[in-house]
Amino acid sequence: MKAQCQFYETYYNSTLSPICDVNCQDLQRQCPLSRERPQPGCYCQSNYARNLQQKCIPREQCSQDCFPNEWPIVPSGKNCENICRSSSSSSSSSSSSTSNALSWRVCYHPEESKRCICAPGYCRNRSGQCQRNFSK
Repeated sequence: MKAQCQFYETYYNSTLSPICDVNCQDLQRQCPLSRERPQPGCYCQSNYARNLQQKCIPREQCSQDCFPNEWPIVPSGKNCENICRSSSSSSSSSSSSTSNALSWRVCYHPEESKRCICAPGYCRNRSGQCQRNFSK
């Protein structure tokens, strides 16, 4: 049964399919067609890649593909983000409130063009997400 593919996707059957789907976080990945263990389904068309929202977009737009509260690194300029330091009282408390104080700042090289940094006013937490920085 043929799946309903989204925009910029092509359906491949059980006899021939790509070995993977190109995504924005790994544009160098090669996904040739293969008859060996084909996986039927919808794959991004040529010159498209799957973004974080699971949509196929033109590859040149992948540099803008970031999670909420993140910005893409720009070729010129400072590419720094704040790292959260989670602090909570050491006494046991039923309250789950923790404050995030700025612990340090990390800067990246412009060559890391596919990396995203936290937007101003946000810091990256231990889970790798950017959250509002409540330091003060």
